[in-house]
Amino acid sequence: MKYLKVFEEFDYEFEYSLKLDEAKDFENVSKPKDLATKMKGVSLGKAKNGKFFVYTHRARSKYYDKPESIPQKDIDFIESTG
Repeated sequence: MKYLKVFEEFDYEFEYSLKLDEAKDFENVSKPKDLATKMKGVSLGKAKNGKFFVYTHRARSKYYDKPESIPQKDIDFIESTG
């Protein structure tokens, strides 16, 4: 089964394609008040490894040690996906 034109060269079996919320490898956390406007269009997650990331229903950022460490360019890109 093929996904997105960008990934045409990769074939993925259906059983390996999980929605972000079905993977359950993270928990949704509240955004700190001082970052609420910075992270307006995304959600904040905390992985089981204790690291933070921003996400939408289509994409997630890399992991960072704390929410304040997530660069605005990553937030803007993830927000644009969703």
